[in-house]
Amino acid sequence: MKSSHPRRLRLRLELVDNGVFESSRVDSVLERLARLSPLQRVEFERCLRTRRVRGHDLVAQGLKAQGITHVYAMAGLPTDETIGCCAAAGLRTIGVRHQQAAVMAAAAHNYLAGRLISVALVSSGVAVTNAITGVCVAQDNGWPVLLLAGAAERAAEGMGAFMALDGVRALAGVAKACFRVARPELVEQMLAAAIREAGEGRPGAVYVELPEDCLEASVALAFVRTEDPRPVVVEAHCTLALVEQAAELLMRAKRPAVIFGKGVRWNDAYLVLRELVERLGAPFVASPMGRGLLPDDHPLACTAQQSRVLAEADVVLVVGARLNWTFRYGAELRRDARIMQIDCAPEAFREGPPRALEMLGAAATILPVLLTQVRALQAGAGGSERWQWLASLHQAVAEQPARCSSATLPTPSQLAAALAVALPRDAITILDGNVTLLAAQRHISALTPLSRLTPGTNGCMGIGLPFAMGAALACPGRPVVVVTGDMALSMNFFEFETAVRHRVPFVVVLANNDGPCGARRQHKAFPADCAERVLVYQAGIRYDEMARQLGVHAENIAELAELPAALARAFAPGRPALVQIQIDPLAG
Repeated sequence: MKSSHPRRLRLRLELVDNGVFESSRVDSVLERLARLSPLQRVEFERCLRTRRVRGHDLVAQGLKAQGITHVYAMAGLPTDETIGCCAAAGLRTIGVRHQQAAVMAAAAHNYLAGRLISVALVSSGVAVTNAITGVCVAQDNGWPVLLLAGAAERAAEGMGAFMALDGVRALAGVAKACFRVARPELVEQMLAAAIREAGEGRPGAVYVELPEDCLEASVALAFVRTEDPRPVVVEAHCTLALVEQAAELLMRAKRPAVIFGKGVRWNDAYLVLRELVERLGAPFVASPMGRGLLPDDHPLACTAQQSRVLAEADVVLVVGARLNWTFRYGAELRRDARIMQIDCAPEAFREGPPRALEMLGAAATILPVLLTQVRALQAGAGGSERWQWLASLHQAVAEQPARCSSATLPTPSQLAAALAVALPRDAITILDGNVTLLAAQRHISALTPLSRLTPGTNGCMGIGLPFAMGAALACPGRPVVVVTGDMALSMNFFEFETAVRHRVPFVVVLANNDGPCGARRQHKAFPADCAERVLVYQAGIRYDEMARQLGVHAENIAELAELPAALARAFAPGRPALVQIQIDPLAG
């Protein structure tokens, strides 16, 4: 029988208001409490009045405590309330249209910011598999990012719950590390550990799974754990003796060269690298995304002469880059070249030819020591032979004219050459696609640090709009331009709407060649009498008209002469803009 005793009524209200139990269960709980001793009841009421917080709020608080400023989110159960709590906590919350875009945008944001300040937050089940592509891009590029995802409640595991997926198992072979929150009071602790893991050593993508019961439960603040449980371990992998040997090899070399990539971005290691190459008088070759960290117009820049530099160099220093497909697995290096490499991941030394010296550690840690050793050896003295070699590398080489099969439409190379003149010097240029990307790489220079983004190591297409959102939010004072083909743009086209809704400005230049590689790939792969347009899209699709319906400033131009004025108009509105031009579908 229910009692109307004031003490019991007050306790009933507290149990319901604090979210400890549902209203229907409170009476049975009160009956059990009545059997407690007086001391036990006093202790229970003391704990009840302790301030409590739900798992949704703990996620938001934990992210904010770790310095996270932006959340790229896709709505769905059980994380809808988590997204709202992030916004309530003051985190800039961007609602994307696809889960892969959330991870891509957050990863690009972190790369340009130089630290992990943005995360992706999605729901459970197939939302996690949708996000895996973004995780692959971040992990392969060595960019730190967190993917937070919901999961079915733990009690329903193996019972066929709605949107159930073992995300840890799905991501185990893709992400750098995976965490599953076991209890709500561990949420902040696990987030701290995950963020630290994403940035340690070679940065990468970390997955954090948040079961529904952990998000919905409430815990007393007194029981919340916030410290990172893992001990700080400082390991010295690269000895001073190795660095001294590297300095001596570089100084004795007649034709030293440097290869570097996006890995020298972290902790601004590229600033030290610049002084090092200048003291050595060593020509450098940059990876596609490393370009701009040392400017393309630097006197020692020889990226355009990559094959000859690597074929003639007798000592090669590789920093923050991999000798994978990007550098043809080192096949261009002369057979007797002494290769030295600085990398924070041991697996980097297994790609390409054997190394004379392997220096395991962060470029930002090792390069200053190497520079000090080179200074001590009086770098630059007696380097006339090096400068003669450099002068020969810079001798003008006539570029092969672009093959054009149409008398009326511009080629990808002609468009890229026009953009090279028209784009602002400090623009962050994002290259996406295939023939469009390759043409832009050849013609558009990267002249300022952090001015070039490409798909990166795994060549994923469709990164243009997500990267643009991350870039624009990470660097609000700089113009952001995406140069893309129509196939790549279509993969995340509706992120235009996301950018309009959140007032994120950038400009997209669309080279429309009616499909992947235009008609060239269809002609090469299929019989001449094949009637199916498998690799050729409908001709002249007006993406600008579709974008305009989403609130984008959009134009379609017919000639390259219209490009400068169209770009000026595109930059003016301070909102997403698209400039489309039809290019020759048969030109490479």
